[in-house]
Amino acid sequence: MKTIKFNKYNYIYFVMLTLLCFSSCGEDEVVATCNDGIRNGTEVGVDCGGDCPSCFSCVDGILNGNETGIDCGGDCIPCPTCVDGIQNGIETGVDCGGDCPACPDCNDGVQNGDETGVDCGGSCSACPTCVDGIQNGDETGVDCGGTICPTCTTPGCTDPNAHNYDANADVDDGSCETCTDGIQNGDETDVDCGGALCDPCFSVGDAGPAGGLIFFDKGSFSNGWRYLEYGVEIQNGDRQWGCNIMNSTSFLVGFGFENTESVVNNFNAGNCAESPDAFLACSNLVRNGFDDWYLPSVNELQELYPFRGQLGLAEKRYWSSTELDAVDAFVVDFNGENSDGTPLSYTWYKIPTNGSQGLSAVVAVRRF
Repeated sequence: MKTIKFNKYNYIYFVMLTLLCFSSCGEDEVVATCNDGIRNGTEVGVDCGGDCPSCFSCVDGILNGNETGIDCGGDCIPCPTCVDGIQNGIETGVDCGGDCPACPDCNDGVQNGDETGVDCGGSCSACPTCVDGIQNGDETGVDCGGTICPTCTTPGCTDPNAHNYDANADVDDGSCETCTDGIQNGDETDVDCGGALCDPCFSVGDAGPAGGLIFFDKGSFSNGWRYLEYGVEIQNGDRQWGCNIMNSTSFLVGFGFENTESVVNNFNAGNCAESPDAFLACSNLVRNGFDDWYLPSVNELQELYPFRGQLGLAEKRYWSSTELDAVDAFVVDFNGENSDGTPLSYTWYKIPTNGSQGLSAVVAVRRF
């Protein structure tokens, strides 16, 4: 093989020949287009800008580029939906209104939104209950009636004997004004007396319902009574107290009735053998249609004492219904006084003993 030798002139010639070949003998030059998927030519983006259509943006109000909605999706922000928990797009509330379902309100007749009941609770006004002190919901009264609350009641006075009886009331509210409440009310002319419903009012010294003298007024009606009325002195001789046992009797005004009842019951039950003649004379008495007479207690006889002259009571010893023990009871002597003007009182055998004690006079009284 023959070797070719290059000198500097040959080398320069070779380079120039090569450059001439590349510039005139190669393939045709590539021309830029707006759909070649390449940013070339005068483009400012891939196939857009320059001599191509303007490049898209996320604020141009046009669905273009890789957007899935106008200016959203693709390379833009996500497009709004009705379940994204955000008020966006043309929604008028969070995920409601606009293209989404209508937003709930507090008078649409539907339980929706954050309501806990139909049009109530959550962002709406509180739902009605049966304990909120307000007539609301379908209640027919405050916290009553309707579909869920208890039946409404009508409070008032339910006592037909009261001054303020309410025939429409079905629950008594404690407001009744009666003839036994210790208060002057209704049409009473004094405490618990007078007017259309109560017994007539009396004063000490007046004639009572049984025709006897009113000798005591405690001022108001309680425990079934207010006044004490004298009835009569039992005639046909003195009587024994009887019943030689402890009978649990009292000294107090107003308790002669209980004393009498206790002794008579003990005798009737066979608890004592000695007949309580003084008590039976009173409890068996019927006078002017009244049969509630009894033997007065010590203190009741002392209240009667100032009226002895007016009543024509003799100056003698009268049995009380108050006992000291099983064999002794108290008498009140209308024939003597203490220094303070009260009558003498002392004990006396309940039954005749040694021919000197055991008998005394008897008066009957009643309370009302």
